[in-house]
Amino acid sequence: RFARAVAPNGKVYAVDIDAEILGYLKQQAEKEHLANIETVVSTPGDPMLPAGSVDLAFFCDVVHHVQNRAAFYRKVAQGLKAHGRMVIIDFQPGGPAAPHKADELVPPAEDKRETGQAGFKFVKDYQFLEPNFYFLVFEKE
Repeated sequence: RFARAVAPNGKVYAVDIDAEILGYLKQQAEKEHLANIETVVSTPGDPMLPAGSVDLAFFCDVVHHVQNRAAFYRKVAQGLKAHGRMVIIDFQPGGPAAPHKADELVPPAEDKRETGQAGFKFVKDYQFLEPNFYFLVFEKE
């Protein structure tokens, strides 16, 4: 969806620590004639984005897997352009159908604190998703 939204001139960096998943994505993109996706095999602590290259970093069902989130968010900030944005969608701890134990998830307040430590400003909390999820938007300061 992102690749289509930014076509024809925009680029999408698909980042994951699993090269096999990225290989599958690349195959699907080729089938759909999407040539504006660049895959990046990252490490658990670094998304390895090119410096100052990204307008929006989008994470869905990811941040609860990241060990040192504040340091990770600082690495994300390095990849963002000035005033670039970061979106985090993740499971709400204690949500009625969250597939993880509550203590394995990150409360939205903790994400806000850690992103602030990494140089982000909280912008908005959207409420249109089902109660299992939160949707937070941050801007690089």
